[in-house]
Amino acid sequence: MSSRVRHTESAVPRPRWFARERARLVIGDVDAEALDKLHAELSAAGAEVTSVAGDVSVSGEVERLIRTAVERYGRLDVAVANE
Repeated sequence: MSSRVRHTESAVPRPRWFARERARLVIGDVDAEALDKLHAELSAAGAEVTSVAGDVSVSGEVERLIRTAVERYGRLDVAVANE
């Protein structure tokens, strides 16, 4: 399964769908507690999850999320961010 970058804030149903499909996910959020909670939930649902704390309104942190996906999983197929 391919890797995805996901910002956790608000639209949680999409990463849950990816988890059910056994996707490899890179998720990020500025809220470390919310990030940890979602990481645990997605892992329990079957996804391979990497968490990266950060603010997607900062371009360098978005680049770090993408770089993490590529370094960890070899590629990035889908990126989704919520505002």
